Amino acid sequence: MAYTYVLDMNKNPLMPCHNGGFIRTLLKEKKAKVVRNKPFTVQLLFEVRNKYKQDMTLGVDAGYKHIGFSVSTSKAEVFSAELKQECGMVERNKERRMYRRQRRSRLRYRKPRFNNRIASKQKGWIAPSLKRKRDTHLRFIMMLKSIMPITKIAVEIGLFDPALMKAIAEGRTLEDEDYQHGEAEGFENMKSYIRYRDGYTCQNPDCKCHRMSASDKEKLRLAVHHIGYYRNDRSNRPGNLITLCELSHTPENHQPGHLLYGWKPKVKSLKETAFMNIIRKEIVDTLKVIYPTTEIRYTYGYRTNMTRNEWHIEKSHHDDAFCIAGNYSKDRCNTLYFHQKRRNNRSLEIFYDAKYIDGRDRKRKSGKELFYGRTTRNKNYAGENLHKYRIKKISKGKRSIRRQHYFYQPKDIILFKGIKHVIKGSHCNGSRLILDTGKSVSVKKVRIHKFSGGVY
Repeated sequence: MAYTYVLDMNKNPLMPCHNGGFIRTLLKEKKAKVVRNKPFTVQLLFEVRNKYKQDMTLGVDAGYKHIGFSVSTSKAEVFSAELKQECGMVERNKERRMYRRQRRSRLRYRKPRFNNRIASKQKGWIAPSLKRKRDTHLRFIMMLKSIMPITKIAVEIGLFDPALMKAIAEGRTLEDEDYQHGEAEGFENMKSYIRYRDGYTCQNPDCKCHRMSASDKEKLRLAVHHIGYYRNDRSNRPGNLITLCELSHTPENHQPGHLLYGWKPKVKSLKETAFMNIIRKEIVDTLKVIYPTTEIRYTYGYRTNMTRNEWHIEKSHHDDAFCIAGNYSKDRCNTLYFHQKRRNNRSLEIFYDAKYIDGRDRKRKSGKELFYGRTTRNKNYAGENLHKYRIKKISKGKRSIRRQHYFYQPKDIILFKGIKHVIKGSHCNGSRLILDTGKSVSVKKVRIHKFSGGVY
């Protein structure tokens, strides 16, 4: 089901409307105007007397790469969306640092500037990459709050609760009311972490499930099992738990010389979880300051998993957000998909490496791949010298300096012969565009449909 989001004359949000014919009539009679295309929002041009509103809950599946949003009432879901975040800011900062240090090293009279920024890192400072992701969450929530009368906001701030996990390992319970839901729920939190750490796959490398088809593999039940029986350890520590399918968890594998005897699972990187632990308070606390009259709470992913299993809902970011909101209904709306793109590339210089033919496999390689093996001054740490495999030079290395900013940018949507296309790039000094079909066309034959800067 598709909804249209409605504002009154003063731009205050009203309840969404699913009657498309009624909205088309208002637009045709000039009683409303379009103020946003995605999500489709109109503003009424006449006074509305009856402004009946229901309680609406916004569920936010916060994440490092993908964010899920769902707005629902007690009767139906009225908004569903997924936002894919742009994650290249850290690499761009490293590239910028490289160029700046290289430029500074050529001018010896330049004073060092590394101590100038200490004063700016005061209390509450967070890294720019984390700040950008936090602000992306907040801006999208504020946009939804401006087009719908949302009364409650629920934010999922992580897959598992580290505090609760530590308390269970130590044999104690937390007194906070959010944690008073029984011992089984605490173990569900731990199992969510273990499944995440193990990549939701059976950890037995010789298991038959790895050779099964995808349909047969889905029929197998994955479970979290204790592996410390050989040393009488039945605790719920992460190091004592592992993800296995029902084919691998057998009594034989617990015996000496078999899979589970002495098994020590690898620890997965918790980069994304660390991100959520850093900014989780930032998102919730900032929302409480911006909307003091709105009920705002946060939850964890293991509770979302329990709700999703109870409601028999598939796994996705917008489905998780629907479970976080907590309003069960069979009436679901169409899901919108958003992408994030940097608004402007301000890099003035790009280096293109030379290209060679590799004598080992006759493939095209860059000079960085076929380098001489030295990364430090100490020769003892040098790798293999790969210069000898450069049998033919295809192109020289060059520095490209930007001299102008082109009107059309990659990922912009244009109209060519009445059909929408996505721009992949430009060439010939910006006079021609490369479309998503691979075709090159002149800029004089296209017209812009939508710029892709920011969230689109």
